[in-house]
Amino acid sequence: MLRANPAFAAVAVLSIALGIGANTAIFSIVDAVMLRWLPVKDPGRLVNLATNPPRPNPSHNFPDYLYLRDHSRSYSGMIAFTGGRPTGFSVRDPGAQGGTQLVAVSMVSGDYFEVLGVEPALGRVFNAEDNKAEGAHPYAVLSYAFWQRAFGGDTGVIGKGIVLNGAPFTVAGVARSGLAGVTVGLSPDLFIPIMMIRQVNPSMRDWNSRRMWWLTVLPNQIRNGDDQSKSLVLEIGPNDA
Repeated sequence: MLRANPAFAAVAVLSIALGIGANTAIFSIVDAVMLRWLPVKDPGRLVNLATNPPRPNPSHNFPDYLYLRDHSRSYSGMIAFTGGRPTGFSVRDPGAQGGTQLVAVSMVSGDYFEVLGVEPALGRVFNAEDNKAEGAHPYAVLSYAFWQRAFGGDTGVIGKGIVLNGAPFTVAGVARSGLAGVTVGLSPDLFIPIMMIRQVNPSMRDWNSRRMWWLTVLPNQIRNGDDQSKSLVLEIGPNDA
């Protein structure tokens, strides 16, 4: 039949070839950009946690994140973060040049850098103490690219005062080169503790309630050598729904 209809055969073969080529190209891009892109320790062991399997929802509220982090038997670490919210930025120190600019700020849990296995390029990154009390630790960690762009790679940036949406912060450290967050397509300029959210966004009154779903939760390093395809156990009591 194909020999009898060479024009039809040519169109059919070309269509199949284009389809195969397009799928191969798309998979190659996804594999390179999404699956192997993250410059963190053991990126293949990161899991994007979602609720409601029939219609997965990757958003979580802060109380549920705390409960999952403290009661999970499937992970050795679990972080929460926002992708990167537009925020006004300026340098607070006297004599600083330049005005306010818009930057992308990611609010992260205290163990964010530790769980990802990311060391600072300069200064220090956050720890659990930085995220225990609301408004108590006004520290920021700069991305390496932003440090180069906004401060010219100045090693004296540690301890420098900055302003985010009118709130004073202090630069605690600079993240390692290559780390640009863990959400493909979003590259935060700065990181601040989740507990500082009301300082940069006073309207977020319900940030610590189960009514506001605004965080991404990312578990890491499944325990006991379990494969990610196996069931992941979360101990949730009947009164914790």
